[in-house]
Amino acid sequence: MFRTTALAAALAASLMLFTAVPTAAQKMPKALYPAGYTVVYHAAYSNIDVDCNWNLDCTQSDTPVFHSTTVEQLGRLGGSVQIASSADGSVTFVLLISQYGTNAQAQAAVADLGTTMLTHNGVTEPTVTIAGAGGAVAARDQTSTSALYSVAAYQGAEEVEAAVAFQRPQDAPWKLRQQLRQHVAWAVQHPWQKPAQ
Repeated sequence: MFRTTALAAALAASLMLFTAVPTAAQKMPKALYPAGYTVVYHAAYSNIDVDCNWNLDCTQSDTPVFHSTTVEQLGRLGGSVQIASSADGSVTFVLLISQYGTNAQAQAAVADLGTTMLTHNGVTEPTVTIAGAGGAVAARDQTSTSALYSVAAYQGAEEVEAAVAFQRPQDAPWKLRQQLRQHVAWAVQHPWQKPAQ
């Protein structure tokens, strides 16, 4: 199975890393997360940060996690990340917004996520519809102790990837998956703006 437990731990560790970094106010309203979650937003999230904290497992010789290659090779120009974690750390949401050079590159990034998840024993789900998106893909992986659900969508040259990792799969996974889809729909409707330098 896909490494859901390791990924959940990495997402939680990323949250701790970001709390020490001065950032702008969060992009997606905190009200869209369950009550009591810690929410951290990073307005400018570099390609190298995406690759080592999200895309590839840099501790295991760049083993693909969400993509088969680096986001720079996919054509990513920039973007942001927002991470929210429950007080007990059992649930972590990640919302990654990326701007690509072309519409085709954003579409290819979404397709690559679906293919990579399927290749690594995740399960892609039937067609997902996200309001306002040009196309979307969803994948999930679950063990007896943890689960990961991810959704990616594109609109024009913007691509949105989101994931929710949870340690107790029996704890209302459908509700968490629905929330994640709402997060992606929100991001598609609110394009990322490059922060002023």
